[in-house]
Amino acid sequence: MNNYTYKPEEDEYVFYKNDKKLTTPDGALVTADNKHLAKKIEEALKNGESFTSPTSVLSFHYTYVKLKAEYTKEFVAKDFSDCISMERQMRDDYLMFHQDSPIKVAHANFFAKNLPEYFHESYNLQQLAAILTVHAVYESWMLSQYIVSDICNPIFTGEEDDYKGLINWFMEDLEEYEIDQFSKKPGKKHLQEMRGMIETFVFYFCQSFGRYLD
Repeated sequence: MNNYTYKPEEDEYVFYKNDKKLTTPDGALVTADNKHLAKKIEEALKNGESFTSPTSVLSFHYTYVKLKAEYTKEFVAKDFSDCISMERQMRDDYLMFHQDSPIKVAHANFFAKNLPEYFHESYNLQQLAAILTVHAVYESWMLSQYIVSDICNPIFTGEEDDYKGLINWFMEDLEEYEIDQFSKKPGKKHLQEMRGMIETFVFYFCQSFGRYLD
């Protein structure tokens, strides 16, 4: 059985697997910049969570580790921005409007114009990694934006401390939306995965600006 630990070294926490430094499948060294995140990663490793699962902090953090090792924040933000277009926004399943309408067009146009600015000005590299993780699984830029605006931002501003209540509200709204969008009630397994992903996204996104959630 593998033994996972972490040790403080200089200004970060370095992870070890059986006394050897842990790396991602791409060969990047796994580190964390705060103890709260380090404990979360250690727990995931010891529980045998998969780094490909959208509900695991490993998926979010390994994405970040890879980006940090290979790219600058500015490069990632530009790459994201180059993927944004009016046409792609209109095809996003989580734009919140099922049928084409003037309102949907207006929303698609707004986000096509403003998402690049958000990527460049509003998010750090860890937050961009969280957004990329969600996009890779659900092929949606908008899903992460709604999680940020409805859950993470109220936590950041101090407007709301009950993040679990915000997640419950978001899940209720999301289930109703998916019934309308896809004309069927979403399955229990799907909803469990979505909740797990959202909980992990919120934890990871918020810890990056110093708000550590249980």
